[in-house]
Amino acid sequence: MGKWSNCVPTNSKTVDASGRIQLALLASLLLVWPIPHSIALRNLLLGILFLSTSFAADWARVRWFALKPMRVPDIFCAAFTAWILLVAVFISPRPWWSLGEIQGQWIMALLTMLTGLAISLPRNQTDTLKVMSVVIAVFALEVLAVDGQGVWWTIQHGAWPHWARMGGLTAGPGKASYETNFLLSALVAEITLRMEGRSTFNVPSWMLGVVLALAALSVNLEAMRNELFDLAVFLGFAARIGYRTNKGRVSRGGMVGLGLGFMLVIGLGVLDLAVDPRWKTLWATVPIALDTSGHLYWLNMARFPIPHLPDGQAVSQSNYLRIAWIKEGLEAIARNPWGVGYGRSAFAHAIKAKFGAISRVEGPNNSLLDIAVGSGVIGVTLWLGWIFSLGRMVSVRIHGVVDSDAFAARFLLLIVLSFGIRMAMDSDMQNYTLEQFCFAIGLLAPLAIRENGAREVGPVLVGGGKR
Repeated sequence: MGKWSNCVPTNSKTVDASGRIQLALLASLLLVWPIPHSIALRNLLLGILFLSTSFAADWARVRWFALKPMRVPDIFCAAFTAWILLVAVFISPRPWWSLGEIQGQWIMALLTMLTGLAISLPRNQTDTLKVMSVVIAVFALEVLAVDGQGVWWTIQHGAWPHWARMGGLTAGPGKASYETNFLLSALVAEITLRMEGRSTFNVPSWMLGVVLALAALSVNLEAMRNELFDLAVFLGFAARIGYRTNKGRVSRGGMVGLGLGFMLVIGLGVLDLAVDPRWKTLWATVPIALDTSGHLYWLNMARFPIPHLPDGQAVSQSNYLRIAWIKEGLEAIARNPWGVGYGRSAFAHAIKAKFGAISRVEGPNNSLLDIAVGSGVIGVTLWLGWIFSLGRMVSVRIHGVVDSDAFAARFLLLIVLSFGIRMAMDSDMQNYTLEQFCFAIGLLAPLAIRENGAREVGPVLVGGGKR
């Protein structure tokens, strides 16, 4: 089976003026998302895009997605929403704060999911291919912006900007890395299809290689240590696809690309270990960070002195704070197993309830911990159930007969996996990242789980064996 365009009826028309406007709005929204202080513009673009696409979407098809493959994820999503509302109203010591957070963060994320869904239900699949091309092109432009920023830094400072926290358009590596991961997810999805002798986009393989190299450069410039775990997921997925595929059908170029990918990830890991000083003091920092009563720097960095290692060197803030916050977060969950109220500052509220006004903690830099502190054990269980069920739903469809469906399933699976892993190590629950994640679900899930021509096989990296 061939490209998306091969599935288009012979009487299908090209995107009209209204469609071009919607594509322009989509591109603008994706470009604005990672830019700091752009919430008002982002919400305006999101609202216009939702209204314009809702009228064109074939909403009658939604019942197939909601009642069949999406049933389990929908149940978890609805249960999580109901639970955080219940905690906010009946359990949280600050109900109005939590309700405001739910409205401004979670409800907005659900609206972005609906917007993605409206876009993904066009009347012909040529439009869908154009939408996916715009999405991937914007991510590539954002990665190119990071690369250009890094080159400019090198020219200005005469040194390679590895792990230097560059600001600028992308507001630093924390925001830029999510766009890089989205682009890598799309590239790996297409590359693994080509390993099987299939493809979705009419672009030469060398062009994919160039974009992949630009994304790899962006990974290095962003210097997010946790991104190495994402790279391992992408590479592991590609290796799994290669292993499952009949060896006679795996192209030599695909296997060479996989080998180069392994070398790239290993090289980036070695380089990061060699030049990033945070790795060298990690283990010596652990016992100091766990002594949260003896060292209070984690509680208020402006008031208490930074701890020092046995050799007299100051601890790495990144290492020390993450470990100390995880310990105190787990203790906060033990004190409040039902949660203190869903919100971005749930962890800060829990710590302040224990230590009082002296606390200046903002967040644990760990989204799972924040969700667990805010919504309790039940809330984080429902959240993990939603993430896992989404992954499993698309995992069983990555070998769909229709190439475009298989691409969408792989693209979304890799986004879910990388987002889920980063949740345990970074603050994924910021407005922009959570909205982008939910938008990807709405955009890709209908394509991935479409029933015409689906060929379900055993899940890859998520779930168990064959159905």
